[in-house]
Amino acid sequence: MKKNICNHCNAIVIIILISFLLIGCKKEEEVPMIISNSNILESFSIEELPINDRRAYDLELAVEKGINEKKDIFSHEYLTLQEVYRKAFGQFIIEKLDLKKYEQELLESDMRFIPADKGKQSFYQKWDNMDMKYIFLRNNIPIERLNENDLEILKKEAADNRVEPSSEVMEMIERTYQDIISLWMIEKESDRKVETFYEQAISPVFVTMDSLVLEIQTCSEFDENGNYVSKEHEHEKDDYLGKLAERMERELDGLMGDTPIRIILMF
Repeated sequence: MKKNICNHCNAIVIIILISFLLIGCKKEEEVPMIISNSNILESFSIEELPINDRRAYDLELAVEKGINEKKDIFSHEYLTLQEVYRKAFGQFIIEKLDLKKYEQELLESDMRFIPADKGKQSFYQKWDNMDMKYIFLRNNIPIERLNENDLEILKKEAADNRVEPSSEVMEMIERTYQDIISLWMIEKESDRKVETFYEQAISPVFVTMDSLVLEIQTCSEFDENGNYVSKEHEHEKDDYLGKLAERMERELDGLMGDTPIRIILMF
């Protein structure tokens, strides 16, 4: 029995294995908040992230590059620049992987998949801006790994308040994302295939360091008394999602070069 329509959330994590590399930058002027997304926080502590995810960030390096103010708090400027990158990268993978096709399948399915409402969304789904109800990016975006020129591109994009990413930003995304989305910073080539894990699962989700991670989240259906409408149907939905995950893994394989793709169920 559950008390909330969304207390038991089924999630699929699509893990797309990739590679990367990057460097740094210095602050010259304050960057205005981009107006195309209202989710940007004024600041928040790195302690709010899952423990293993905190290792993706080097806020001391971000302070040195002038894009953050403290070594344990994400500043508004940092989050604004990060959002510029996240928005462009989201557009990049939507187009590259045709993710809207799978989103539409879930929306139109007779299985009645329920998306998580704002109060039940995971930390990373709340951050996401791909405008999908089920699929969102699970990777961290540690922009302090970018070099000075690329950080300047983000600053200019933020100051321009662009609704759609510029071609300059999209070009930068394509040549840098492999280094940005790695769970930990890649120091040598062999690091890319070191295994690590993502938390927030029944058991840790083990991936190589250079994985691109997407999550698909749905919620169980409850009646007004907090009981499952149908436990049998919930099992049927889990089975459907498992098969969808396997099919997506086959269909997405090779769409990003030699990047392997894994799909993992999470509840």
